[in-house]
Amino acid sequence: MSLNPILLAFPVFFALIALELAVARSRGVRVYRFDDSIADLGCGITQQVASTVFKASLLAIYTLAFDRFAISAWDAASAWTWAFAFVAVDFIYYWWHRASHRVNFMWAGHIVHHQSDDYNLSVALRQAMFTQLTSFPMYLPLALLGIPPLVFFVCVALNTLYQFWIHTRLIGKLGPLELVLNTPSHHRVHHGINPEYIDKNYAGVFITWDRLFGTFVEEKAEVRYGIVEQFRSWNALWANFHYYPEIARKAAMAQTVHEKLWAWFAPPEWLPAGACAPLKAADLSRASYETNPGLGTRIHVGIQFAVATAAVVFFIVQFDSMTDLQRVLLGGWVFVTAHVLGLLLEGRKHRWSFEAARLVMLTGILWLFFASSA
Repeated sequence: MSLNPILLAFPVFFALIALELAVARSRGVRVYRFDDSIADLGCGITQQVASTVFKASLLAIYTLAFDRFAISAWDAASAWTWAFAFVAVDFIYYWWHRASHRVNFMWAGHIVHHQSDDYNLSVALRQAMFTQLTSFPMYLPLALLGIPPLVFFVCVALNTLYQFWIHTRLIGKLGPLELVLNTPSHHRVHHGINPEYIDKNYAGVFITWDRLFGTFVEEKAEVRYGIVEQFRSWNALWANFHYYPEIARKAAMAQTVHEKLWAWFAPPEWLPAGACAPLKAADLSRASYETNPGLGTRIHVGIQFAVATAAVVFFIVQFDSMTDLQRVLLGGWVFVTAHVLGLLLEGRKHRWSFEAARLVMLTGILWLFFASSA
């Protein structure tokens, strides 16, 4: 198994989530809802499965570009190489993030991170399965500049890890650090659906980019979180696909081939010529999405999610040693789990039949792994 900084950080993530929950309770503030957090973390584990599958190919592409086309190789032992790469990765992240809010097919992936009506550390782990496929091409110029693959991938991981702690309501403004760094206050703005906050504060680590390029807004009014048209589901698998039908609907409404194609590249608020449906502003008074699955269901879902998390850790650690069939079955089971646990929390029809089938599937997978290792 190759080094995976995100996997190594899993215990820290969950420890900090527990700490945030404890601090919130001591202050009498509710920042977590069980159903929403399961959906957040469900998106996180499906993203990790997808990332593990994509990682080898992306590393091979970057290494190929570096080996064959780099102008000159930077010294991986030099602090200047690491400093430049870290800043360059963050600069490119800013532009990828900005594009992901303004280009429909990119927003279809990134929207996953913004769907929650809450804002807490579990939301930091609410990541989409396909965003690596849109962000990676934008980083390839670094290979041409000669940034070594190890330096690049570690800097990307550090950029991602930094952004975990800024997903909290419990940390206020941080004085002079607000001038340079992305902070919880700045990132709360980015997750806001208040009209003045939409499409602002795209920074990863350095808020400097937003200040330079005119996308910075300071947190003033209380932030309302989510997306403009509320995502009303706990289904982590559906979360990754729900916006694509919206783009397809707009394309179907279009009268010209140009507009049908443009629907995939247009900003999210775009409507084809002649569309009668007016644009809607976010309803800041709306209630958070809620269901009432019952305590027993929540306990069952919590246990099954813990099993799924362990399966994902196993999938990542043992990925290189598994057969293709084992990868497909175990990875597919995680996706099925993300879907079925959502059905349970939403009280969908036939949900327990799907759950029984999922458990039977798990039994078959366990038998396959034990049989192959015997």
